Amino acid sequence: MELDDAYSNTKHVADSAGYPPRWAAAALAFRTAEVAAGRARLDLAYDGRERERFDLFLPEGEATGVVIFVHGGYWL
Repeated sequence: MELDDAYSNTKHVADSAGYPPRWAAAALAFRTAEVAAGRARLDLAYDGRERERFDLFLPEGEATGVVIFVHGGYWL
């Protein structure tokens, strides 16, 4: 029980239930804007399996590097 409490911040953050819907709305707005601007390539396959896909977001202007963000899941 102690570990569950340590990894579950929802009881310790005010309005924690309101965060996921706000994050989803902000993500949708970002993706929509990037697609409209021609800077997004969504749902690209990198292997033959169904879940091996990624989204590519291109920068405005010229790029001199790359940033890769890998989200491996969450504690449950």
